[in-house]
Amino acid sequence: MDIFSALITALGTVGVLAVAGTVTAVIVIARRSRFKAPRPSVAGAPERESIRSLELDAGSALVRVDDLIHDAEDELGFALAQFGERETRDFAQAIGEAKRDVREAFALKQRLDDAVPDTDRQQRDWNRRILVLCAAAEAALGEHERDFEARRRRESSAPADLERVRDRITATRARLEALGAGPDAVPDAGAVPDVAGPRFAQVERLLAEADDTANRAEGLLGGREPVSPLIWQAERNATAADRALDAIQRAEQDARRATAELGTFIARARDNLSEAKLERDRNPDPDQRDSVNAAIAEVEDELAAVDHNEARASIDRLHRAVDRLDTALAGARSAERRLAQARDALDGALHQAVSRIAAATDFIAAHRGRVGPDARTRLAEAERQLDLARAEADPVAALDAARRASTRAIDADALARYDALHR
Repeated sequence: MDIFSALITALGTVGVLAVAGTVTAVIVIARRSRFKAPRPSVAGAPERESIRSLELDAGSALVRVDDLIHDAEDELGFALAQFGERETRDFAQAIGEAKRDVREAFALKQRLDDAVPDTDRQQRDWNRRILVLCAAAEAALGEHERDFEARRRRESSAPADLERVRDRITATRARLEALGAGPDAVPDAGAVPDVAGPRFAQVERLLAEADDTANRAEGLLGGREPVSPLIWQAERNATAADRALDAIQRAEQDARRATAELGTFIARARDNLSEAKLERDRNPDPDQRDSVNAAIAEVEDELAAVDHNEARASIDRLHRAVDRLDTALAGARSAERRLAQARDALDGALHQAVSRIAAATDFIAAHRGRVGPDARTRLAEAERQLDLARAEADPVAALDAARRASTRAIDADALARYDALHR
């Protein structure tokens, strides 16, 4: 007799029902436990994966909307020429609001990228906020651009618009020839890398594309196919060529200004060295003397390495070395002397920040599709620090902010150039 039969005999019907109920309960519990108890996973992995996914989405959104704002500003210029200020007022306001949103988004990205640790909740909240801000800006600008695109399909003004675009192409080509006519028109290749050859070639390519598109538009005038989109594209290329020439001229002016400023900056660095040595000799603290000595040695090394053919780069390196020397001397200077020195150095630091921001802005604008969110975030932070420096009443705090602006702009330029080479 098997066990189950024995149980039936021993317990009777009531016992059988009790045992069967127990067995059934055990089977149900076992099945439920099999489906409801998943294998243990690595703690925190889904949450971290979610944060990383949000970070990537936010970075992509920042790049996309930053480029969209630049495109919208181009579009606004075209729309102003075609429809007038009254018809484009709402679009201009939308661009301003989008810029404010994106500035906030870049500020959040900077907080995520800085050295201060952020909690998981902060990372999620800030990345989500970036996505919300970018989506709002993108939606507002897209609506206006679609409106003007629809207006352009009205062909009544096409002949006049085409004539205006051809005038723009002719004027830009005349600028290009004037800049390339004499040896002094082209910036020194050592002082301004990636300007003369590649930038002039870029302008020529854009003008050739504008000419080709304008010719196609002219061939379609009077026909059934829409002409305005072609005219708009030709004007867009001509505008991009004009802005590339502006960037070349700014770089040339910056190179010449740097060459003129280098001698003055060398003299100022030597004066700082003399003062630093006096401060060092008067200071009784051996640790402070060692710190000042190390900074003095760095400035002396940079002075010995000055290259007049690379004036801007030499000024940048000297600037950083002198900044570190100032930091080393901070503990030895009285508050009054620090304020006086900060006032003297502030104008130069502001000018330096403006120049570095302009250089990074021009490079990113010329390589929009290949520059990622990190470079753009550093540039936005540089612009924010420059605004703080200009608004700051305390010259010491203003000088610190101006120097931070230069540092962030240099970082932005380096990251942008890396992206342009590797994307």
